[in-house]
Amino acid sequence: MQVLPFCSIEEAKANALALCRALEFYAVCIPGPEGGAPIDVGLQRTQGLMAKALGYVRWEDLVSSLAAGAQVMYLDMGADRDAAHRALATSFARCLGTADVVDNIERAMSLSAFGCTLKMRKEACRQLDSFPCKTVDQWQRLVTLQAGSAYVSRYNRGRSAYEIDILEWEYKKNVAEVLGTKPPRKPRKHKVS
Repeated sequence: MQVLPFCSIEEAKANALALCRALEFYAVCIPGPEGGAPIDVGLQRTQGLMAKALGYVRWEDLVSSLAAGAQVMYLDMGADRDAAHRALATSFARCLGTADVVDNIERAMSLSAFGCTLKMRKEACRQLDSFPCKTVDQWQRLVTLQAGSAYVSRYNRGRSAYEIDILEWEYKKNVAEVLGTKPPRKPRKHKVS
């Protein structure tokens, strides 16, 4: 009997969805054909790669095994979760056909709490939902913008209210550009009475 880190088909699907979101966050892609653009992993490919990493030929075989009543052993119960994620990430990367993304796959598995108990996965999903951005690249750019804004705004003494508004607007405009959202309106110059 096969030991799996899920107890039902629904739980396996939930793990695949969370892992897919985390893979998107870490920008893990399938290498494109020679010189071609990389291909996004997507949910169906994530399911297939997940099944292969767990020792199945395809997703349907994993589902059949779950339907037949596979033994359940969550990765965060007793076993070393980080070591299990590392082994699965290595297998997953082999299935992807590239070894240079193992670290990002492992981070994605950890972020999504892949193969962990429902409580851990709910917390991971809550954390993924709380991110203001979709990729780690966006996250790093936002952190850089925040640091720059904090540096510039600490010298606000002696600036007019309009200059402070312009600095805040510039920061919010740059954040909107990174996130791909609508930029805020430029502030109007304050009337001097």
